[in-house]
Amino acid sequence: MVADHQTRWLDVIRSALVTATAPLYVVTDQPYAATEILLGYVRLHQDNLSMRQQLLTLSLEAQRAHALFEENERLRALLGSSSRVEGRVLFAEVIGIVPDPTARSLILGKGDLHGVFEGQPVLDSDGLMGQVVEVGRHSSRVLLITDPTHVTPVLVNRNDYRALLHGTGDAARLELRHVPETADVRVDDLLVTSGLDGRFPSGYPVAVVYSVELEPGEPFLSIRARPLAQLERSRHLGLVARPEAGVLPDMLLTVPPAGTTAGEDEAGP
Repeated sequence: MVADHQTRWLDVIRSALVTATAPLYVVTDQPYAATEILLGYVRLHQDNLSMRQQLLTLSLEAQRAHALFEENERLRALLGSSSRVEGRVLFAEVIGIVPDPTARSLILGKGDLHGVFEGQPVLDSDGLMGQVVEVGRHSSRVLLITDPTHVTPVLVNRNDYRALLHGTGDAARLELRHVPETADVRVDDLLVTSGLDGRFPSGYPVAVVYSVELEPGEPFLSIRARPLAQLERSRHLGLVARPEAGVLPDMLLTVPPAGTTAGEDEAGP
Protein backbone atom coordinates (compact mmCIF):
# COMPACT_ATOMS: atom_id res chain seq x y z
CA MET A 1 0.00 0.00 0.00
CA VAL A 2 1.30 3.41 -0.87
CA ALA A 3 1.50 5.89 2.10
CA ASP A 4 -0.42 9.16 2.11
CA HIS A 5 2.74 11.17 2.42
CA GLN A 6 3.98 9.54 -0.72
CA THR A 7 0.98 9.94 -2.87
CA ARG A 8 -0.20 13.22 -1.22
CA TRP A 9 -3.51 12.80 -2.95
CA LEU A 10 -5.32 13.16 0.38
CA ASP A 11 -3.80 16.65 0.81
CA VAL A 12 -5.94 17.88 -2.02
CA ILE A 13 -9.03 16.48 -0.31
CA ARG A 14 -8.08 18.04 3.06
CA SER A 15 -7.49 21.38 1.41
CA ALA A 16 -10.84 21.18 -0.31
CA LEU A 17 -12.54 20.29 2.95
CA VAL A 18 -10.89 23.20 4.81
CA THR A 19 -11.94 25.58 2.04
CA ALA A 20 -15.48 24.24 2.06
CA THR A 21 -15.95 24.35 5.85
CA ALA A 22 -14.30 27.75 6.43
CA PRO A 23 -17.56 29.69 5.88
CA LEU A 24 -19.25 27.40 8.39
CA TYR A 25 -16.71 28.36 11.06
CA VAL A 26 -17.29 32.02 10.23
CA VAL A 27 -21.05 31.62 10.45
CA THR A 28 -20.98 29.63 13.69
CA ASP A 29 -18.55 32.14 15.21
CA GLN A 30 -20.81 35.15 14.50
CA PRO A 31 -23.07 34.78 17.58
CA TYR A 32 -20.03 34.63 19.86
CA ALA A 33 -18.44 37.67 18.18
CA ALA A 34 -21.73 39.55 18.32
CA THR A 35 -22.07 38.70 22.00
CA GLU A 36 -18.57 39.98 22.68
CA ILE A 37 -19.32 43.23 20.82
CA LEU A 38 -22.62 43.66 22.70
CA LEU A 39 -20.97 42.98 26.05
CA GLY A 40 -18.23 45.43 25.18
CA TYR A 41 -20.83 48.06 24.31
CA VAL A 42 -22.69 47.42 27.57
CA ARG A 43 -19.47 47.71 29.58
CA LEU A 44 -18.58 50.91 27.72
CA HIS A 45 -22.05 52.34 28.37
CA GLN A 46 -21.83 51.45 32.06
CA ASP A 47 -18.36 52.98 32.32
CA ASN A 48 -19.62 56.10 30.58
CA LEU A 49 -22.63 56.31 32.91
CA SER A 50 -20.41 55.81 35.95
CA MET A 51 -18.06 58.59 34.81
CA ARG A 52 -21.02 60.89 34.21
CA GLN A 53 -22.30 60.19 37.72
CA GLN A 54 -18.85 60.85 39.16
CA LEU A 55 -18.60 64.07 37.17
CA LEU A 56 -22.02 65.18 38.40
CA THR A 57 -21.05 64.35 41.98
CA LEU A 58 -17.83 66.36 41.68
CA SER A 59 -19.73 69.22 40.06
CA LEU A 60 -22.28 69.29 42.89
CA GLU A 61 -19.51 69.18 45.47
CA ALA A 62 -17.76 72.06 43.69
CA GLN A 63 -20.99 74.06 43.63
CA ARG A 64 -21.53 73.39 47.33
CA ALA A 65 -17.97 74.46 48.10
CA HIS A 66 -18.49 77.65 46.10
CA ALA A 67 -21.78 78.31 47.90
CA LEU A 68 -20.11 77.77 51.28
CA PHE A 69 -17.31 80.12 50.30
CA GLU A 70 -19.76 82.86 49.29
CA GLU A 71 -21.82 82.29 52.44
CA ASN A 72 -18.66 82.61 54.51
CA GLU A 73 -17.85 85.88 52.75
CA ARG A 74 -21.35 87.21 53.47
CA LEU A 75 -21.04 86.25 57.12
CA ARG A 76 -17.67 87.99 57.32
CA ALA A 77 -19.25 91.12 55.80
CA LEU A 78 -22.14 90.97 58.26
CA LEU A 79 -19.75 90.50 61.16
CA GLY A 80 -17.78 93.49 59.93
CA SER A 81 -20.91 95.63 59.68
CA SER A 82 -21.85 94.84 63.27
CA SER A 83 -18.76 96.71 64.42
CA ARG A 84 -20.53 99.91 63.37
CA VAL A 85 -23.44 99.19 65.72
CA GLU A 86 -23.27 100.08 69.40
CA GLY A 87 -24.85 97.44 71.62
CA ARG A 88 -25.58 93.77 71.06
CA VAL A 89 -26.33 92.10 67.74
CA LEU A 90 -28.33 88.90 67.32
CA PHE A 91 -27.71 86.99 64.12
CA ALA A 92 -30.62 85.26 62.39
CA GLU A 93 -31.21 83.43 59.11
CA VAL A 94 -34.03 84.03 56.64
CA ILE A 95 -36.16 80.87 56.52
CA GLY A 96 -39.08 82.07 54.42
CA ILE A 97 -40.84 84.79 52.45
CA VAL A 98 -44.42 85.85 53.20
CA PRO A 99 -46.46 84.84 50.09
CA ASP A 100 -48.32 88.13 49.81
CA PRO A 101 -47.82 90.12 46.57
CA THR A 102 -48.90 93.34 48.31
CA ALA A 103 -46.43 93.03 51.20
CA ARG A 104 -42.67 92.88 51.58
CA SER A 105 -41.91 90.59 54.50
CA LEU A 106 -39.44 87.90 55.52
CA ILE A 107 -39.54 85.14 58.12
CA LEU A 108 -36.51 84.72 60.40
CA GLY A 109 -35.55 81.57 62.27
CA LYS A 110 -35.31 83.35 65.63
CA GLY A 111 -38.15 84.35 67.92
CA ASP A 112 -39.13 85.26 71.47
CA LEU A 113 -37.08 82.37 72.83
CA HIS A 114 -33.94 84.06 71.46
CA GLY A 115 -34.83 87.57 72.60
CA VAL A 116 -36.40 88.94 69.41
CA PHE A 117 -38.91 91.74 70.07
CA GLU A 118 -41.39 93.79 68.04
CA GLY A 119 -39.89 96.91 66.53
CA GLN A 120 -36.37 95.45 66.56
CA PRO A 121 -34.21 96.91 63.76
CA VAL A 122 -32.96 94.40 61.19
CA LEU A 123 -29.97 94.98 58.90
CA ASP A 124 -27.62 93.15 56.61
CA SER A 125 -23.98 93.94 55.85
CA ASP A 126 -24.95 96.88 53.60
CA GLY A 127 -27.76 98.69 55.35
CA LEU A 128 -31.15 98.72 57.05
CA MET A 129 -33.50 95.92 56.00
CA GLY A 130 -36.57 96.72 58.09
CA GLN A 131 -38.03 95.93 61.50
CA VAL A 132 -39.62 93.02 63.33
CA VAL A 133 -43.43 93.31 63.41
CA GLU A 134 -44.50 89.88 64.65
CA VAL A 135 -42.75 87.54 67.07
CA GLY A 136 -43.42 83.85 67.67
CA ARG A 137 -41.68 81.42 69.94
CA HIS A 138 -39.11 80.24 67.39
CA SER A 139 -39.57 82.62 64.45
CA SER A 140 -40.45 86.21 63.63
CA ARG A 141 -41.68 88.33 60.74
CA VAL A 142 -39.74 91.29 59.38
CA LEU A 143 -41.42 94.12 57.50
CA LEU A 144 -38.97 95.38 54.87
CA ILE A 145 -38.35 99.07 54.29
CA THR A 146 -39.75 98.69 50.76
CA ASP A 147 -43.19 97.60 52.00
CA PRO A 148 -45.83 100.19 50.99
CA THR A 149 -46.83 100.66 54.63
CA HIS A 150 -43.30 101.21 55.93
CA VAL A 151 -41.97 104.71 56.67
CA THR A 152 -38.41 105.36 57.85
CA PRO A 153 -37.33 108.72 59.33
CA VAL A 154 -34.02 109.59 57.68
CA LEU A 155 -31.40 112.28 57.39
CA VAL A 156 -29.50 113.39 54.32
CA ASN A 157 -26.04 112.50 55.53
CA ARG A 158 -24.47 115.45 53.71
CA ASN A 159 -26.45 118.20 55.42
CA ASP A 160 -28.69 116.55 58.08
CA TYR A 161 -31.89 117.44 56.21
CA ARG A 162 -34.73 115.44 57.80
CA ALA A 163 -37.33 113.59 55.72
CA LEU A 164 -39.54 110.52 55.64
CA LEU A 165 -38.57 107.62 53.38
CA HIS A 166 -41.56 105.60 52.13
CA GLY A 167 -41.68 102.07 50.78
CA THR A 168 -43.27 101.61 47.37
CA GLY A 169 -43.63 97.84 47.07
CA ASP A 170 -40.76 97.89 44.57
CA ALA A 171 -37.64 96.14 45.92
CA ALA A 172 -35.40 98.65 44.14
CA ARG A 173 -37.24 101.92 44.85
CA LEU A 174 -37.98 104.08 47.88
CA GLU A 175 -39.41 107.61 47.86
CA LEU A 176 -38.90 110.79 49.86
CA ARG A 177 -42.29 112.46 49.93
CA HIS A 178 -43.50 115.97 50.71
CA VAL A 179 -40.06 117.46 50.22
CA PRO A 180 -40.30 121.12 49.12
CA GLU A 181 -38.49 122.23 45.99
CA THR A 182 -36.21 124.44 48.09
CA ALA A 183 -34.79 121.43 49.95
CA ASP A 184 -31.12 120.64 49.36
CA VAL A 185 -31.36 117.02 48.25
CA ARG A 186 -29.15 115.77 45.43
CA VAL A 187 -28.52 112.64 43.41
CA ASP A 188 -26.06 110.29 45.19
CA ASP A 189 -26.93 111.68 48.62
CA LEU A 190 -26.70 109.03 51.33
CA LEU A 191 -29.79 108.65 53.53
CA VAL A 192 -29.30 107.36 57.08
CA THR A 193 -31.68 106.73 59.95
CA SER A 194 -32.37 109.86 61.99
CA GLY A 195 -33.34 108.08 65.20
CA LEU A 196 -36.21 110.54 65.72
CA ASP A 197 -38.86 107.80 65.87
CA GLY A 198 -37.19 106.17 68.86
CA ARG A 199 -37.19 102.82 67.05
CA PHE A 200 -34.21 102.92 64.70
CA PRO A 201 -30.99 104.18 66.30
CA SER A 202 -29.46 107.03 64.31
CA GLY A 203 -26.78 106.56 61.70
CA TYR A 204 -27.83 103.32 59.97
CA PRO A 205 -27.30 103.58 56.18
CA VAL A 206 -30.61 103.13 54.41
CA ALA A 207 -30.55 104.27 50.79
CA VAL A 208 -28.88 106.39 48.11
CA VAL A 209 -30.79 109.02 46.11
CA TYR A 210 -30.79 108.32 42.37
CA SER A 211 -33.44 110.72 41.06
CA VAL A 212 -34.52 114.26 42.02
CA GLU A 213 -37.17 115.88 39.82
CA LEU A 214 -39.70 118.69 40.05
CA GLU A 215 -42.88 117.79 38.23
CA PRO A 216 -44.67 120.74 36.55
CA GLY A 217 -47.41 122.14 38.76
CA GLU A 218 -46.34 120.10 41.78
CA PRO A 219 -45.32 121.79 45.05
CA PHE A 220 -43.00 118.96 46.11
CA LEU A 221 -39.96 117.29 44.65
CA SER A 222 -40.17 113.75 43.31
CA ILE A 223 -37.22 112.02 44.96
CA ARG A 224 -36.40 108.36 44.49
CA ALA A 225 -33.77 106.33 46.30
CA ARG A 226 -32.26 102.86 46.00
CA PRO A 227 -32.05 100.67 49.13
CA LEU A 228 -28.52 99.80 50.19
CA ALA A 229 -29.45 96.47 51.83
CA GLN A 230 -29.66 93.42 49.59
CA LEU A 231 -33.35 92.96 50.33
CA GLU A 232 -33.93 90.06 47.97
CA ARG A 233 -30.58 88.30 48.38
CA SER A 234 -29.34 88.56 51.96
CA ARG A 235 -29.87 85.38 53.98
CA HIS A 236 -28.01 86.14 57.21
CA LEU A 237 -29.20 89.24 59.04
CA GLY A 238 -28.35 91.14 62.21
CA LEU A 239 -30.92 92.29 64.77
CA VAL A 240 -29.94 95.06 67.20
CA ALA A 241 -30.82 93.63 70.61
CA ARG A 242 -31.73 95.35 73.84
CA PRO A 243 -29.39 94.60 76.76
CA GLU A 244 -32.38 93.53 78.85
CA ALA A 245 -33.77 91.23 76.15
CA GLY A 246 -32.26 88.14 77.76
CA VAL A 247 -30.73 86.88 74.53
CA LEU A 248 -28.71 83.71 74.85
CA PRO A 249 -25.00 84.60 75.21
CA ASP A 250 -23.78 82.28 72.46
CA MET A 251 -26.02 84.02 69.93
CA LEU A 252 -24.81 87.55 70.60
CA LEU A 253 -21.92 89.67 69.53
CA THR A 254 -21.25 92.50 71.98
CA VAL A 255 -19.92 95.58 70.23
CA PRO A 256 -18.31 98.21 72.48
CA PRO A 257 -19.11 101.89 71.87
CA ALA A 258 -16.67 103.83 69.73
CA GLY A 259 -13.51 104.80 71.55
CA THR A 260 -13.52 101.86 73.96
CA THR A 261 -12.32 98.30 73.83
CA ALA A 262 -14.10 95.10 74.79
CA GLY A 263 -11.86 94.72 77.83
CA GLU A 264 -12.59 98.24 79.08
CA ASP A 265 -16.31 97.75 78.55
CA GLU A 266 -16.33 94.57 80.61
CA ALA A 267 -14.12 95.96 83.36
CA GLY A 268 -16.35 98.97 84.00
CA PRO A 269 -15.23 102.15 85.76
